[in-house]
Parts: sequence; structure tokens; C-alpha cells
Amino acid sequence: MSRAIKLELYRLRRNKYPWIILILSSLMIIGSVYMTKVDYHYYINDKAALENLKINFTQINWGIYVGSVIPDWLDLGYIPITELFMRNIQSKILLMFQTIFVVLFIGEEIRSKFLKNIIAAFPKNIDLILGKFIVIAVFTLFLFISNFLFMMLTFYLLEGYIVFTNLNYFLKYVLVEYLLYLSYSSLIMLLVYLIKNSAASLLIGILDASGILEIVDTIIHSSISNSGSFSIMNYIVTGRIVLLSINSSGIMYLHSIIIAIIFLIISITGTYLLFRNKDVC
Repeated sequence: MSRAIKLELYRLRRNKYPWIILILSSLMIIGSVYMTKVDYHYYINDKAALENLKINFTQINWGIYVGSVIPDWLDLGYIPITELFMRNIQSKILLMFQTIFVVLFIGEEIRSKFLKNIIAAFPKNIDLILGKFIVIAVFTLFLFISNFLFMMLTFYLLEGYIVFTNLNYFLKYVLVEYLLYLSYSSLIMLLVYLIKNSAASLLIGILDASGILEIVDTIIHSSISNSGSFSIMNYIVTGRIVLLSINSSGIMYLHSIIIAIIFLIISITGTYLLFRNKDVC
């Protein structure tokens, strides 16, 4: 497997798009922090708008969005940096860039016939698959760390303070979200190998991240009268990315981990079957 990891790392280093994605995602986070800062001070200075926010605020937003203010921050009198990062993870800005990276990373080797040339050198296809997954995991770690650092720096320059709250819970939250991001990345990897079309894979990935599957809830609720509070978003990775928060219960964390692992196993197994049948290039 070490040979596969070295090969994938070499392929990663010789391309510019990973750095471009990291830079663009950081710029997006900087913009998100600035918009949050502007909105925060707007609500402080406009009491009527603040009351309206408290009435209409919803914690759950299935789509991709930039900038968000939680009413509790206005009561606290400051914005905890840990909760600000949580909101940016829930907004799925980073998931959008993660999807772009995985599609480019996997799609490039199919398009250039690189995979076709080297697949025979790895009799154990699982080594090659896990090598790709580990490199994706490394990039995801860089994506999280770089954006958190840029977010802290930007917020400090704009507001002049940094406050950490619930640090132990925050670390647990980030680790579980990291697992969910890896699970989603494995799904996108399987999708690219399955349909062998980067543009279509990217479109499907972005639409899924945008919460398009919420349409399924609408269909279910309109066709089944006793569907109650059922939501498909509770049982998919992108839904769990939004639902999980720093203050979530232990059961919510456990369910998120289980869902992430189930989809991860399904994706890796599906990719392995495609490799075994030589149906990836």
C-alpha cells in the first residue's frame, strides 16, 4: 500500500489544482467571515431586525450558503470562533470544494489513461483504492486546518479578539465531521469511477451538497399522510453534516458515525468491485 500512497502523493504534488482549491476555499471562508461580521453588527444596531431574526431563525439550512449569524451570539456579545467554524462546516462551503477536488483527482487519471497504465502493477486493487483514499484524507485534513487558520486570522483582524468555547466538544465535533467528509468523498470517488464523466459527477455532487434530496421529503410527505417527521436527510451523509453540531447529543454523534461508516464501506466496496471487473478505465 505504501507504494500506492507514494504514487498518489506524487500525482498530487505535480498538479496545481489542489493548491488552487485550498486558496479559493480560504478566500470563500474569508468572505464568509466578513459577511458574518457585517450581519452581526447590523443586528446589534437594529433591534427590530434582531427580534425578527430570533423569530425566524432556523438552525437547519440544507443548502450551501455564505455567512450566518446565530441569535445566541448577540446575547453573548461575542462570536465564539469554534461555533463560527461549525457554521461554516454546516454551510457546506468546504464540502463543495472537497467535491471539486475529488472529481478532479479521480477524473484526471481516467481522462489521461494514467489509471489504465498502472492498474496492472497493483495485483491487489484494494491497495490502490486505499492509497487514493488516504491521499484524499490528507487533503481533507489540510482543507480543514488551512481554512480554520485563515478564519481565525481574518476574524481577529476584523474584530480584534478570538474566543474558544466548549473546546473538548469542538474537537469531537470536528473529528466526526471530518469522518463525514471522508465518507462523502468516498461516495464521489465511486461516482466518478462509475459514470466516468467528471462534469456529470461534479454536478451530481454539488446538487447533493446543495440539499436537492430534500425534494424526496416533499414527495414522501405529500404522498404518505402518516409520514410524520420522517426526513431522508437524517439518513444521508450530507444531511448529517448539517444536523450535527457542537452541542449535539451523544446519540446524534453515534448515529452520524454509524451513517458515515456505512456509506464509507459501501463506497469502498463498490469501488473495489469496479476495479476487480476492470470497469474503471
